[in-house]
Amino acid sequence: MYEVRFATHEEKLVAIVDIKERAPKPAYLKDGGTQEFYVRTSNLTKQLKNEETDRYISTHWRE
Repeated sequence: MYEVRFATHEEKLVAIVDIKERAPKPAYLKDGGTQEFYVRTSNLTKQLKNEETDRYISTHWRE
């Protein structure tokens, strides 16, 4: 499902995580009474809100 490797970049050791396939279903971050949904694109992490989350899930996880 994923592969982790290490490389040197600008004289620093960095971890590179390659995701081979998406999860079988969406995963939410649950904190107390709240539930959040994040997507990772390139080197950015973005929290999606209600309609954005619904739209993203419907296009990436079709039943």
